[in-house]
Amino acid sequence: MNVNFICRPYTSADQELTKNFSSGNRYLDAFIADPQSALDTSYGKTYIFLFEDSHEIIGYYNITAGSVDVILDGKTRVRSGGSIHINCFAVDKKYQKIAAAEQDGIRWNFSDFLMFDCLSTIREINRESLGFLFITLNSTAEGLHLYARHEFEELDTDLVYSIDEKEQAEGLENCTQMYRFVDLEE
Repeated sequence: MNVNFICRPYTSADQELTKNFSSGNRYLDAFIADPQSALDTSYGKTYIFLFEDSHEIIGYYNITAGSVDVILDGKTRVRSGGSIHINCFAVDKKYQKIAAAEQDGIRWNFSDFLMFDCLSTIREINRESLGFLFITLNSTAEGLHLYARHEFEELDTDLVYSIDEKEQAEGLENCTQMYRFVDLEE
């Protein structure tokens, strides 16, 4: 499969590229357009997804460290394991539900390639820098199918992870909390 995309860390030099980005999700569009959010490494690290020969953002993701806790006796939180949390994951409306490639009868959308890169980055962090067991995210209704296709499941009722204040302010507490185990196989 020959696809000419690159995914790289977002820098202040890329701010101009965000002006035409629109995923259709107000929170995700505002996040990438605001350098105080997208470039704030205390919140996470942002990566942008582009065609190799273009200066147009196809999509982006932002990841940070976290943890998953087990709730015992309905009130006591006990750490179950470290996690990488996908804070943001968005694809521009122009590229949503659009096949970027097909191989052996399987259709791979732009969102799949962005997720492949995100998971690859997370595996590399796990191998090289930071130990953790889980990958977590908050999914809107529109994202559930994509995440399920990439082996994410709803978080069990006795497991929790924190929702960021920014996410709560934007109403993302209504999202479905999902997780998957880190799989070092690629």
